[in-house]
Amino acid sequence: MRTKWLWILLGVVAVLAAAYAIAALLARPATEFPFFAQFEQRPLVMAHRGGRALWPENTL
Repeated sequence: MRTKWLWILLGVVAVLAAAYAIAALLARPATEFPFFAQFEQRPLVMAHRGGRALWPENTL
């Protein structure tokens, strides 16, 4: 009985590994999103206010 579960587990792991390998081989680079093309010439600067009781709290 124990070896049956071992073979089932091994089969599931093999199927998942094969699916991952196929997905990795078929993957293509993502196309560039048009919104971010406007930021190629200069750096994109983002800031946040910060959490409560964290410094600095007066940033943009």
